[in-house]
Amino acid sequence: MKRFYANCARAAEILLGLVFVAGAVLKAAKVGENSGINLFMRQILSYGVLPQHHLLLAAVALGTLAIETALGMALVLAWRVRGVALLAVPALLVFFTCLIIYGWVFHNLADCGCFGPIEMSPGVSIAKNGVLLLLWLIAWAGRDDAARLAATSKRQRRAFAKAIVCLACAIGLPVYAGSTLRPLAPGAFARFTVEAGGQPWDLGAGEYFVAIYNSTCEHCMDSVEQLNEWVGQPGFPRIVALCWGNEESIEEFRLLTEPAFPIHAIDEATFWELVGLVPPRFYHIRDGASLQVWDEEWPAVEAVLSKAGAS
Repeated sequence: MKRFYANCARAAEILLGLVFVAGAVLKAAKVGENSGINLFMRQILSYGVLPQHHLLLAAVALGTLAIETALGMALVLAWRVRGVALLAVPALLVFFTCLIIYGWVFHNLADCGCFGPIEMSPGVSIAKNGVLLLLWLIAWAGRDDAARLAATSKRQRRAFAKAIVCLACAIGLPVYAGSTLRPLAPGAFARFTVEAGGQPWDLGAGEYFVAIYNSTCEHCMDSVEQLNEWVGQPGFPRIVALCWGNEESIEEFRLLTEPAFPIHAIDEATFWELVGLVPPRFYHIRDGASLQVWDEEWPAVEAVLSKAGAS
């Protein structure tokens, strides 16, 4: 019977570890159009705890992946680190649950982001954490017998530690390299030439007011009416939109909003590079370089005019 309890405790410990590793892998993996580290950063932002700052969000996202990977591997490989690994599980689960409740109550959180592109509502996620806590209780109750069952030598523990570090790097470094949430390079808009009334507009020369849109974004659609009012206003830069979407969805966007300015299609990677986190984003650019950027606040026309034409 003692052997049975030890096996149950060890199985619970392994299952907990696999859940943490799976969560890290799914957050990092690029498995579709809306996935990967950029999605995870947007999910973190939706909790309403952190400001919209790409370096801070990147640090938190990568830190979360590292913690989940290290803890998960430690549990799977029975590397207890004097009991710290097992004790960290309830602390982490309670912390995550408190964050979910906060985001749910105060910021209408819809997707917890626990498993990346696999959507999970706050209620389901809290229930999932409850089940994981029950597994932890089983693992904790039989920890001594399970430890003897999974006894390891110092050499094995060193190998386990190296495996954890290597796995964390294998996940984290490619993820960071693939992140598009970072400062724009100088002259980032110089690559674009937009057709406007049969004439090419070179965004690398002159001043423009650039809107970054997603063709299915309702907030983007709502902003078109205001931009139409600014078209042709004396002193205001020429307006252009760079929009992510397929040909059909962009055409539908045009039909629904009737923009008085040109819309140029861009691919997904370019969209996330330029939009940062959530659309729409607005840029005032000169000679391909950004002068001003607006995310959450609607730009005041005076703010644009004050820098328009300034040398």
